[in-house]
Amino acid sequence: MIFWTVIGAVCWAAFIYYAKVNSPSKTPDFQSLNTLADVGRSFGFLFETTLDLFTGKGIDIVSTLYSWLVLALLVVLIVLRFRGKIHLTPEARKWLLFLRLDFLLVLVVLFSLHWVLVNEMNRRYFVASYIVLSLMALLYAEHAQLTAKAKRLFTGFLLLVALTGAASHFSYMLTIRPKTLQAAADQTQEFEKFGRIGIIADYWLAYRHACVDPEHIKATPHDMSDVKNRALIPDVFAQPRLFVLRDGWMQSFPDTLIQFKIPLKRIGKPFRIAGNDACEYHRLPLTHRYTINELTIPDETWKQTAGSETVIRIGSGDEMRDKIVLSGPFCTLVPGNYSVTYRMKVDSLSQQDSIIGELLIAAEYGAIPIRQQAVSIRKDQLGTYREFKTLFTLPAFTFNVEFLFRTKGNAELEISEVFLKEF
Repeated sequence: MIFWTVIGAVCWAAFIYYAKVNSPSKTPDFQSLNTLADVGRSFGFLFETTLDLFTGKGIDIVSTLYSWLVLALLVVLIVLRFRGKIHLTPEARKWLLFLRLDFLLVLVVLFSLHWVLVNEMNRRYFVASYIVLSLMALLYAEHAQLTAKAKRLFTGFLLLVALTGAASHFSYMLTIRPKTLQAAADQTQEFEKFGRIGIIADYWLAYRHACVDPEHIKATPHDMSDVKNRALIPDVFAQPRLFVLRDGWMQSFPDTLIQFKIPLKRIGKPFRIAGNDACEYHRLPLTHRYTINELTIPDETWKQTAGSETVIRIGSGDEMRDKIVLSGPFCTLVPGNYSVTYRMKVDSLSQQDSIIGELLIAAEYGAIPIRQQAVSIRKDQLGTYREFKTLFTLPAFTFNVEFLFRTKGNAELEISEVFLKEF
């Protein structure tokens, strides 16, 4: 028993560690253990939840009744045990020892892990402990030595406890959360009339609607929520129609909305569907004129005011050679064809050089190179603003795209804006 317990514990611990480490979205400090103060907070959460359960605060009356019946059952079992009315066989003692160890070890784990505390000791973490306690109670009850009449009464009481516990689930859905009584699958079927769609919603709503029909419904939590898998986002925007559900994160549907740095425009009026407030949106073209203030400048001293606009002005010299003087804006681009135009003015140029730098387009902080193009200028083109354009095509949805300029250090120049055009 000890051997298989250890093997099981090690295997499950290894799996949970692997899953957490490789998760696309990680809870902050998920690997850390609770301090003594954190353990105290954990007990505080548990005490408050238990108190609410027994006093009926935010809980349906049947669940509260079930809690008191369980407490009464535990008292009866303790009394019977101390009065010598429960005679355990060697086999029963073995299993009770196993269940006690399991119960204690699970509790130690729950009170030790910081990510359980972050989720405020949610009741779902205690399902295993609840099941183990139920098995222990049944084992004790099974070995109680009672008279025939007392046995019938005790069995009836056990049945009452079990039925009340089963009924508490439906009572909770009827009185506290009546909207959950309808199956989520039945609600989500209302979306089927739209065919292939994308959904942006609050965390649980997004995953709930998507899991019912993942072939036709692609969904993701909104960009301020906990997006577990960023790889799902391209599928959402690739669908013919896109719906936004406002429940849980918006008060109303704005005319325009930016999600994952992609601009959206509202179509039509909001409507009610699948128990949620929804509205259809469509993607706007990603064409945008980025000013210097929307981009990233490594050295703020390079920023200057020229009339009503802010520009980058850099000098020449060896210290400027191969320097990135402009980056950003870390936008999100969908598959398609694009042009990027850098508006620049060169004031002076070394006699022997005409190439003043390179236009660079990359994604994911340089990990994905997209485009590289040299910039050259003639002497007769000095002193006036010129547009330097580069074209590129993206075959896939791309995050954190930035437009950079690397100077050769052989020219004094100004950069006033970067213009992205989708066509």
